[in-house]
Amino acid sequence: MNLLSAGESLTFRRVGTLHNDEKSFTINLAMASKRILAYCGEATAAPPPAYACHWANTRIGSLMPDRRDKWWTLSDESSYAPIASEVTKAVAKLAIPLIKPHLTEQGLLELWASKTPGGFELPNLKYKSILLALQNRFDELPQAFQRMREISAGNLADTGTQEHIARLKERFSLPE
Repeated sequence: MNLLSAGESLTFRRVGTLHNDEKSFTINLAMASKRILAYCGEATAAPPPAYACHWANTRIGSLMPDRRDKWWTLSDESSYAPIASEVTKAVAKLAIPLIKPHLTEQGLLELWASKTPGGFELPNLKYKSILLALQNRFDELPQAFQRMREISAGNLADTGTQEHIARLKERFSLPE
């Protein structure tokens, strides 16, 4: 279930019935830029699936004091209220404060430059390069391109990186 608007996503991940009709779930945090989604041909009217997000894969448990994966188990109606209270507190005190400063394009750029958990450098650089190009900040692209080439040189990501750079250069008429 997605809780936030199309630019960000807070999802509950549920595991099927455990036993005695118990259900377990956790909370995954993710964000996406609508402009990057549109550039990549993804829908922008609804919250994006996790695979289409530009910052994702952070579980609420990694933000809690013990940094352990957190799952809640609903067993019967009597378990709903205390768990709802705990989940509401976790979202209000941990998830929203983490996501809120990064809801703008500038906020996403700052997030990708930080050490905040939730992403890998190469995909973040690809998203950053798209966003910089969309913002006409072409003078910042050579540094991003160079770092992408360094990361992917000689490995399986090299071809995809070169294709990404070539597409951006073609789309925005950038010099070689």
